[in-house]
Amino acid sequence: QMQHHARRRRAARRGPVDFHAPGGAAGPQAHRAEVRRGILDTDFPAVLDSYPFKRRWLASKGYKSPERVKDLHLIKIRGDSMSPRIDDGEIVLVDPHLSMRLPESIQNGRIYIIRWGTIEPGISAKYIHYDPNEGMLIAKSENDLYLPKRIQLREGAQISEYVLGKVIWIGKESI
Repeated sequence: QMQHHARRRRAARRGPVDFHAPGGAAGPQAHRAEVRRGILDTDFPAVLDSYPFKRRWLASKGYKSPERVKDLHLIKIRGDSMSPRIDDGEIVLVDPHLSMRLPESIQNGRIYIIRWGTIEPGISAKYIHYDPNEGMLIAKSENDLYLPKRIQLREGAQISEYVLGKVIWIGKESI
């Protein structure tokens, strides 16, 4: 019992999380890139803030190198197309690394940030299903009010042109 309290006191002095030290491995940064009605606005790529994540947690998810951690992005979701899984204003952590966007690494039924549309292109957070035989992505919303989008890949296009990153964490509001 006493050892437990001593460990908690030491942890409290260190802080609740394993912050990335300045000049060391940078943590994921929040960019001013917001999804509005499921569409990402990237007009303001300046870094607004950063969120601390435990290095141990990141390593357990496969993000052991500082380079991979530095590439992670936080995006604020706007709209209700993914509600209640991701509500308006919540933050998602996205891995845009190419290895997450190759056809063989796509996990059907997982949430990705995708690019769709040719006349009025948009970027959305959606569940995706990839059909390599048809050369098609099917993007589904959580909210049943939104119909699935069928995205036909252009001839010769790489899937990484459409799949921009995998959502690996969702920050939920508790109030």
